[in-house]
Amino acid sequence: MGEVFAFDSLRLETRVRSAARPLVLESFLLEPRRRSMESAARMGSYLNTATFYAIQIGRPAAELRDLESKLNEIAREISRPGAMIWGASALASDGVVVRGLAATARDIPATLARFWNLARRFLTGEEAVPPRKMK
Repeated sequence: MGEVFAFDSLRLETRVRSAARPLVLESFLLEPRRRSMESAARMGSYLNTATFYAIQIGRPAAELRDLESKLNEIAREISRPGAMIWGASALASDGVVVRGLAATARDIPATLARFWNLARRFLTGEEAVPPRKMK
């Protein structure tokens, strides 16, 4: 993958908390010069990654599993191994995470918008209103 991953290290940390507890605590480290990015445990043949969280404090776990299922329907529909792959998982409480890997970044914004719109409609009953730059 040559110059694409021409950096020493990249650490990404995500922390999302409710008033009562942590909801997401995530940390990962990429070191392409020490560990191959092409490993299936890292990026494989993909060059881009995306993560989307849909969180609503107090939403019953059964409803979040239903949302997870609906998001995974979209993920199965749009995943094309070698081009992009997506999947959704319920968090331990109060939310769902969607992750994707893509060979090119071109389709990521529109794909995330599909997940966002479904999750927003499910959680609030309202359509997502994209930022002006996405319109």
